[in-house]
Amino acid sequence: MVERENPDIPDTIAYLYDVQANTPKKVDQFVKQQLKTNNYQLIWLCDSRTNTAEYTDSNDPDHIYSVN
Repeated sequence: MVERENPDIPDTIAYLYDVQANTPKKVDQFVKQQLKTNNYQLIWLCDSRTNTAEYTDSNDPDHIYSVN
């Protein structure tokens, strides 16, 4: 939440699920509980390929996918 500057994640969880997950640890616990697994990966969506540069390691382009 902090690294990606996305502080609305707890608000979204509270709105959609009526659960207070206001720290990264609580968000992680919530996701694990919802998915019923301790292993998960996040997908970060961007509106343009240019915008992905702000959120990805440009030295690792294999982790950037484009959908048209």
